[in-house]
Amino acid sequence: MDADEHNLKTQIKELDSQIEDLNRRIPPHGIKPSMIAELDQLEMQRDKLLRQLTTLRK
Repeated sequence: MDADEHNLKTQIKELDSQIEDLNRRIPPHGIKPSMIAELDQLEMQRDKLLRQLTTLRK
């Protein structure tokens, strides 16, 4: 595994951790739009990194 792949995996794990934490903090009712926006942003960042990792492995 090269440094780029390791760096991407580290970033993905950190984003997964942030997403998991945010999901735990989202209440079952009365979700704030800012929390949904933050969740969407984190998931988009993670998806972008996953695509980069897939491209790097080819």
